[in-house]
Amino acid sequence: YGYSDYPDWFRHYGITHPLVTILCTIILIVTSILLLLVACRAASRHERSVNWAGISTVLLTVMVFLVSYLPVSVLHTGLGGGFSNAVLRVAVKIQYLNIMANFFIYSLTVPSFRQFLKLK
Repeated sequence: YGYSDYPDWFRHYGITHPLVTILCTIILIVTSILLLLVACRAASRHERSVNWAGISTVLLTVMVFLVSYLPVSVLHTGLGGGFSNAVLRVAVKIQYLNIMANFFIYSLTVPSFRQFLKLK
C-alpha cells in the first residue's frame, strides 16, 4: 500500500485531529466560563444565592477532564516534539484519571450522592 491508497479521512488525520482537539478544549473552557456567568446572573436576578454545589461539580469535572487529556492532546498536536512509546503510554494512562476522579468529585460536591452512598 502506498500513501495514496489510504482513504481521504486518514490522509487528513494529521491536520484535522489537532484542530479538533484544540477546538474541543476551547469549547469546554468557554462553556464552563459561560455557565459560571449565567448562574451568577440568574441567581442575582432572582435574589438567591448561587448553587455552588452544582457549579463546582461541573467546573471540577471539566478541570479534571482537561488536565487528564492535556498530555495526549499535546502529543497529538505535535507540540510535544519527538516522544518515546513510554511517554505515550503514560499520557494515555493519565486519561483514566478522569474516570476515577468523577466518583470523588461527586462525593465531595453533591450532597444527595453522599446520602445515596451512605444508604448503600
